[in-house]
Amino acid sequence: MTTKSSPNISKDRLTDPRAVPQKSSQIGVSTAGAEIPVGAGPITVILRLKGDLAFVLNNRESSVTVIDVKSAKPIKTIEVGAGPRGASASPNGRDVVVCHGATASVIDCNSLEVRAVIEGVSTTANTPFSPDGKYVYFCANGAPQVIIVDAESLEVVDGITIEGPTDVFSIVINPYRPLAYISNTELGEVLIFDTQTMALTKKIKVGEGPTGLAISSDGKLLAGCNFLDDTISFINLNDDAIVATVGVGPNPIAAVFSPDGRLAYIANGGGDTVSVIDTENFQYVEDLSVGQNPFDVAINPEGTRVYAANVGSDSVSVLNTGPSEVVEDFESVEAAQIGEVGEIMLTDIFKVTLLEVSDPEQYLAISNAEWGREWVSGNALNNYDAHTDKMMAYSLELNEGTASTIRFWMANGNNTSLIPYLDVWFMGGPDNVLDARHFSWPPDTAFEMQVDSGALQGIQSIKIRTNGQFVIDQIEVVRE
Repeated sequence: MTTKSSPNISKDRLTDPRAVPQKSSQIGVSTAGAEIPVGAGPITVILRLKGDLAFVLNNRESSVTVIDVKSAKPIKTIEVGAGPRGASASPNGRDVVVCHGATASVIDCNSLEVRAVIEGVSTTANTPFSPDGKYVYFCANGAPQVIIVDAESLEVVDGITIEGPTDVFSIVINPYRPLAYISNTELGEVLIFDTQTMALTKKIKVGEGPTGLAISSDGKLLAGCNFLDDTISFINLNDDAIVATVGVGPNPIAAVFSPDGRLAYIANGGGDTVSVIDTENFQYVEDLSVGQNPFDVAINPEGTRVYAANVGSDSVSVLNTGPSEVVEDFESVEAAQIGEVGEIMLTDIFKVTLLEVSDPEQYLAISNAEWGREWVSGNALNNYDAHTDKMMAYSLELNEGTASTIRFWMANGNNTSLIPYLDVWFMGGPDNVLDARHFSWPPDTAFEMQVDSGALQGIQSIKIRTNGQFVIDQIEVVRE
């Protein structure tokens, strides 16, 4: 048994495993722990709403690197203005706004082309949209001002001038209340503005040199990075009181909350780590290793991957923050076989039970079939003497617990059946079918593909029925 993770493969939900005659083969790779090379000086990383694309601003170049999240590979470099610095994704998933100098580029997320340019705006760190997507906010770089732009006309429609010594760095918008929170690095404050009246309503004293801000998805908690004293200030937004100050790594500069708000991830710009804080008790949890000088962090919608833009090593680190995963690759399992209905074999993760055969000569085995494919190789689960229109059914039941996702690789054997097929049921109990699939192919068709349950709840077992020989390997289990 080994441990690893790989991305989900998209799936169609079926109630009848024979409802769809064929499903195309899809091949995925593991992305957790990846270090993705990008352009020079990556200073910002954001994900579009669906979480399928990451946009990385290369500050020492005039470019944005687009990463396909599933494959963890750059797919395009988009030329923008010099020194891109702040960005945000629109709530409708259509656009990404990238600020550079005194202008901003609007990138269409479908065509991955710059569709418009906004004049007369600048920013230090980020450019958030209002929750309804109608407006974009810019913290003017080097000026005590917030500029507000209409997201459709792309015209400047309003602004907030901040009195007194001010060096604004970051701005976040409350998702449920008409309030904006701005870090004032000069005076060690977080400023609160009413976005309807454009009036300053409160100043909250925090640590030294506040930089990046993050707000929880429920709008109740704010995290502020204090760059000069290596702490995070947590502010309860119901009464605007500081509820905790937590020490982290050197020069914290950006933060992001998990979707459920239970964890905060902090980019330590003066080191090579992302700190994790439990926001239920405001305790430091651990430091996660990333590249050099992480300057920004982002998280996917499921909360299972954190992305750190490493300005010092020209890379983006991908951190696995999801549930624990185990993989049954059969390599540590002794060779075994079962031929009688009701017989079982045990692996580290599963109890394998033979349920049905159409010929007494058939048997199910864990053995090295010398298959040698990319994913199906070495020891695997094989059904033998099923070459020509012989049916077999068996189950793989988890030895302990339940799973939210199970995926496995399979390849066809020496199929001479008229209609080779594979049926799969994901079971929540003996009579509880959570999902089902049916796959069929022309005879003598060679293939290798991954079957993925997608996100379910309470998976206890898999039931498999075959007509023809199929080899099963690399069964990945995401435990609940």
